[in-house]
Amino acid sequence: MGGPNLEVFKFALYVFFPVAMMVHYGDPEWYRKYVVPVSVALDRLVCIME
Repeated sequence: MGGPNLEVFKFALYVFFPVAMMVHYGDPEWYRKYVVPVSVALDRLVCIME
């Protein structure tokens, strides 16, 4: 089997990967820069199609 080093690596990956994703994508500046423009564009597209 992998041994204790593999288990430590897996534990670190399971704990820190989701935390890193939340820190990166949960940043309000990232949200304003990438999500809001797409949302506005989709709203305009929906309004045009109605």
